[in-house]
Amino acid sequence: MLFRSVATARYSIIQSGYPAAWVCDHVSTNDPRFIDAAGGNLRLGADSPAIDAGDNTVANPALPLTDLAGNPRRSDILTVPDTGLGTPPIVDMGAYEVQMGDGTYIGGDGGLWSATNSWEAGMIADGTNATAYFSEDEYMMVYLDSNRTLGHIVAGGGTSTYCRVDPDGGYRLTFATDTGTPSIHASNTTVELRCRVGGSRGLDKQGDGVLNITSSSC
Repeated sequence: MLFRSVATARYSIIQSGYPAAWVCDHVSTNDPRFIDAAGGNLRLGADSPAIDAGDNTVANPALPLTDLAGNPRRSDILTVPDTGLGTPPIVDMGAYEVQMGDGTYIGGDGGLWSATNSWEAGMIADGTNATAYFSEDEYMMVYLDSNRTLGHIVAGGGTSTYCRVDPDGGYRLTFATDTGTPSIHASNTTVELRCRVGGSRGLDKQGDGVLNITSSSC
């Protein structure tokens, strides 16, 4: 990687380090804990130190209103302390903003969607623009036991090879975003939706994995 001999960096993570001549303020060399950096998924994991840690005061150019996926910036995650600069809510570092309602599934094979112990830190994935992450176990199956809304599903990375959403009753998983198209990103894994699926903005399949929708869409 090539660096400029002199530069200024603020409220950033530079994992590989930076030259001593740089002028740095609140710059970390820690792991940003992306969901799947090797697979090209640079969204922040639930335990990322980059959440609510950016700089709201940036100018020239000004802080954009949306992230790379078209989701709103400055989405406050109430369980994460603000460590960035400016008036809360504090923007995340990086290209993607973690949205309130994002959740990482840890329920293994057969957890209930509504159970807080199925989700990291009890944060249940639910809401317009929200992302549900499935990457913690090789085989993951979650029972949809109530109607839910998501913007995105991100599956794969690590040891994950299969992710399935099964119906527990006639409940529906609706895909909805304020801007852009809802998506399912499958990285070296298979995602299978056996529950009812709905939405009015389409659905974009991303990644090198497989997506099967075996239920009725309505």
